Amino acid sequence: MPFKILSLDGGGPWSLIQARALGAVLGKDTPGLTLLANFDLVTCNSGGSLVVAGLLAGMSPSQIENDCFANQPRLHTIFSPSPTPLGAIDQVAGKFIGGGLYRYSTQAKLDAIRTILGAPADLTIPQLPTLFKTPLRSPRFLFTAFGYDRLREVHFRSDPLSPAAREDAMAPATLAEAVNASSSAPILYFDSPASVGAGAGRERFWDGAIGGYNNPVLLGVIEALAYGTARNDIRVLTIGSATVLQPLATQFPNANPDLTLPCPPYGLKNDLGKIAGSIIDDPPDAASLNAYIAMGQKLPPRANGRVQPQGSGNFVRMNPVIQPLWNGTDWVYPRSFAGADWVAMRDLELVAIQPQQIAMIQKLAAAWMASDPADIPNQPVRMGYPYFGCELGHASFAEALAVAQSWFPVPEA
Repeated sequence: MPFKILSLDGGGPWSLIQARALGAVLGKDTPGLTLLANFDLVTCNSGGSLVVAGLLAGMSPSQIENDCFANQPRLHTIFSPSPTPLGAIDQVAGKFIGGGLYRYSTQAKLDAIRTILGAPADLTIPQLPTLFKTPLRSPRFLFTAFGYDRLREVHFRSDPLSPAAREDAMAPATLAEAVNASSSAPILYFDSPASVGAGAGRERFWDGAIGGYNNPVLLGVIEALAYGTARNDIRVLTIGSATVLQPLATQFPNANPDLTLPCPPYGLKNDLGKIAGSIIDDPPDAASLNAYIAMGQKLPPRANGRVQPQGSGNFVRMNPVIQPLWNGTDWVYPRSFAGADWVAMRDLELVAIQPQQIAMIQKLAAAWMASDPADIPNQPVRMGYPYFGCELGHASFAEALAVAQSWFPVPEA
């Protein structure tokens, strides 16, 4: 019997890509609980946690995209300006790192999440199966976070008796608290850690990316294995929220400089920006490959020293890659993003909340899902360097979609 895992990365408003991809797999107007009932385990972080919470509140994928991420008033309640800016410190540090610090209110985000979710917001994570008409059809849920005081990763599980779970006396988090904890990216974004519980039992949390779980797919596979699931029975659908990839300028000195990644000298100014960005960015490549290997799946063979690309039938990674394309002699723009459009898409920040920014992300999603080989590719499980060829997995969204849909009933039109 297949054990199906859904894993959703972090990504702030970029997570609308996940809602759109889920809609393609299982129907854009499918009620959230109906969609979730197709899975045995759901793991999520940050923006992906908000998508999962929306599904738990009964929203369809199209409603999550249009009523949460593309709804300007609602989006601005999630990302509400912090009432406690750091003044001069913020201004000085912002010149080094880029943008402001502690820009958004963690408390306002929690209030917005409660409003969006309604009654399910106050259910504890172990109570989530009660949302399903038949609790046995409920998947297990696992929300990731990082303990601000513990300095350890923390996972909010719907099954506290999971063999992979340590004994923990912490009071169960509500759905709203877990989503808030999972999505409180520090320093460049939110003004304080998220709190769970009250009084002596209160604990504080940062975004799960701080513990290395921006892409939580490996956590999901380990959870399935802990339950005794046979490796070949595991099916994984892991969906990201876009990633940027560029060839190094030092390796392609004659290429268009818009398309290559500069390699500036190390030093305080560059290093501050890099370390702050790396903590939250957490490129998802390694997590997918490690999870695939943990499942005991075959790796691509080599012939005459060259990798022979292969698909990944039990493991589907869906994620648009914002990258130039190698045409055999040079790097070129993807068809939908050239010149100034490419630069704007490449440099679009994580918290993209203005209408034109949301429109750009939607354009990216559409170009990726169209699967034009001259446009936005899909992120494979493993790619080669320095030309980014697909070695393992699915090079286009269409290829990934065909495999994922084969696991489920045909979605209703």
